[in-house]
Amino acid sequence: RRNDQQRGTTDLEIEEPFCTILTPPCAPWRSLSRWNLAQGGARAASVLQARAQARPLLKATAMYTVNRLLQGRHVVLENPANSEYWQQPEMKPVRDFLALG
Repeated sequence: RRNDQQRGTTDLEIEEPFCTILTPPCAPWRSLSRWNLAQGGARAASVLQARAQARPLLKATAMYTVNRLLQGRHVVLENPANSEYWQQPEMKPVRDFLALG
């Protein structure tokens, strides 16, 4: 996965797209994950493991997004509005940037 992420980042740096559409995994953050967390046991452990595995990509996505926005580019992050994805600490730089208007 690390090689895939590096290759993707390199490709994006070379191509310099005006608009990038990113589709990070939503499963660890969707509403069903909240229900599974509330159930506890193996279900909660599974969600927590998926979230831990997704955090490096979440951080990289946030950094890339803010970088692109600062360069006057556009970024579309595809994830449901009610997803916990947006509330994760790794997404704070994106939230802060958007709050500036």
